[in-house]
Amino acid sequence: MLRRFKSLAVGAVLGATALGASTAAFALTVPPTFATEPSVLVFNQKLTSGAVDVAYANIPSKGYLVVMGSDAQGLPQGAPIGTASINAGDHRNVKVKLTGEAKAGDKLWVTLSLDSDNKPGYDAAGDKPLWTGKLPAGHMFVVQ
Repeated sequence: MLRRFKSLAVGAVLGATALGASTAAFALTVPPTFATEPSVLVFNQKLTSGAVDVAYANIPSKGYLVVMGSDAQGLPQGAPIGTASINAGDHRNVKVKLTGEAKAGDKLWVTLSLDSDNKPGYDAAGDKPLWTGKLPAGHMFVVQ
């Protein structure tokens, strides 16, 4: 029994040493700066006080969370029904007050737009949607 314990102890030490070496090697390959991709996360929800609760948003520079409806294919469309200004960085639990109507069953989108015109307030003509691939950086949710 004692011999088995010694073997386990030696194996644990050797394993920890090997793990430490591989961890150190991995740490050297990580770039010195890490930029998080622009993104939005919002869950299906009941609207509280006429506002959408955005669970997470990350934007590279000052911009806006923009809430809009969707077309028959579920893609974002139409005039915004709510906006909120956000600074660069990551944000959690941001409330976006709606100025338009939304009812249970509606599929809405929360997208990111950059503050391109440097004027106060969101302006669809002057502020540009942030695109990742074929769609604006955004996330669809269903009003419950």
